[in-house]
Amino acid sequence: MNIDTYITDKIEKEIKSSHTKAVSYENTHNILTITGIALSACAAGVLAVASTGINLGILIASVSCSLVSCATLLVDRIYDFEKKSIVAETKSKSLEKEKTCFQLKAGIYKNESESIFVERCEDLLK
Repeated sequence: MNIDTYITDKIEKEIKSSHTKAVSYENTHNILTITGIALSACAAGVLAVASTGINLGILIASVSCSLVSCATLLVDRIYDFEKKSIVAETKSKSLEKEKTCFQLKAGIYKNESESIFVERCEDLLK
């Protein structure tokens, strides 16, 4: 495989894929966080509205909102979507930097070091 094909078929696809994953992880993290906060507010709101007299139904609704809120935030922490987003975006940007430096013959790539470029990219792909 020549270097142009390597860049097009492997590096550019991985840059795009990693960026897409980063956006997806970030969106998931944001949705879970907002859902958890909204459900917590809902639980507090239910109790505030019912402050005149708490009956069993209102208490169950409030506790249910609180439990689901905790569950959504727990899922976000267990799967660590925020960290996954950062890792994927860092990978994408690092590959983009290597590709750009290589194409501009900048830094360590002044002498057209294709082997160094491939080696550094493969290390980033691990």
